[in-house]
Order: sequence, then C-alpha cells, then structure tokens
Amino acid sequence: MSSEKKKYAFSWLKYFGVFAFVACHIGLAFADASSMPEVVSGVTSGLEPAGKLMAGFGYTAGIGSTIAAIFKFQAHKNNPTQIPIHTPIALLAIGLSLIATPGIVQVVAGSAKLSGGGAGFSGIGVSSLPGGTK
Repeated sequence: MSSEKKKYAFSWLKYFGVFAFVACHIGLAFADASSMPEVVSGVTSGLEPAGKLMAGFGYTAGIGSTIAAIFKFQAHKNNPTQIPIHTPIALLAIGLSLIATPGIVQVVAGSAKLSGGGAGFSGIGVSSLPGGTK
C-alpha cells in the first residue's frame, strides 16, 4: 500500500473517534434526562474532564514554550545570524498566551453569567487567585 493510500485510509479514524466521543457524551446526557436543561447539564458535566485536560495541556505547553524561548534568546545572543530575533519572541508570545488562556476562559464565563465557569474550568483561573470571585 502506498503512503498516500495509508494516509487516506487512516484519516477517517480521527473523525470517527471525535464523533464517537461526542455521541457517547450526548447519549449519556439524554439517558436520564426528562427536560432540556437536564440534557444541557449532563453534557456540560460530561465534558468537565476534557476542559480540565485542555487547561492542563495549556499550562504545560505554555511553560515549555516559555522555557524554549529563553534558550532561543540565549542562542540568538551567541549567534544572531543563525537564529532570527522573531523566533524567541514568537515562542514567548505563544507560551504566555497558552498560560493565560484558562484564566481568560474563566473571566469570559463569569461575565457571561455561566454558573461554574466554562466547561471544566471551574477549579482554575481567576477564582483561585486572591480577590477572585468564588
């Protein structure tokens, strides 16, 4: 089998996996629900672990990108012709934005008057800071 055929053959698996994940959560939400607010509550509570996983990934990737930016600044200082200055600046901007994303989601969810924050972001962000809303 050629590489293009292999690439096409397995491309549908990721779409099927996402569809199965969403269908299972929606199916579980409809299982015990008798009204639409109960369905919505079931879907959001089912997606809470996914939200926490995304927040953890954001923090980890942001810290890693920020550390990589520090090393790239050092490499640029040692050899400016080989490492352009925009590389460490871009890494730093990406890292800081990934670190700030869960807090921004918490603020947006709070300003939209959503109870418990965004899906899975209730235990992190602004509410855990001193003076944050609880």
